[in-house]
Amino acid sequence: MGRYCEICHRERPHEQFSGKGRGRVICKRCRKRIPKAEIQRILERDEVFGYYCDQSNISAKNSDRLEILSQSPRPGISELATVVLEAAKVAPHRRRRREVIGRERPDLLEELIQCGLEEPDAV
Repeated sequence: MGRYCEICHRERPHEQFSGKGRGRVICKRCRKRIPKAEIQRILERDEVFGYYCDQSNISAKNSDRLEILSQSPRPGISELATVVLEAAKVAPHRRRRREVIGRERPDLLEELIQCGLEEPDAV
């Protein structure tokens, strides 16, 4: 049983990670190959996707973090965080989130589909 790399999304043996604490969730191979800016972009993108897709409630603290990410200098991250922040204002709870957003803000639902957060054919 190894550890999970958050960049390549693979489980690797413990030897493939540096021994500098548990916060290091990036394997040595990814750390060498990928520039730091790209690693930061991937981690921020996964964080925003996690707020929308994995959590049952987008809390006030999550919304504060999305505010910070929406002012990010990385254009893809700032746009994605802005869309998720708008979705959190409309429907913070995951239960029937798509239905509520589709009813109240169909334009926002289209943006979520374009970002890849929602499936276009899901009902």
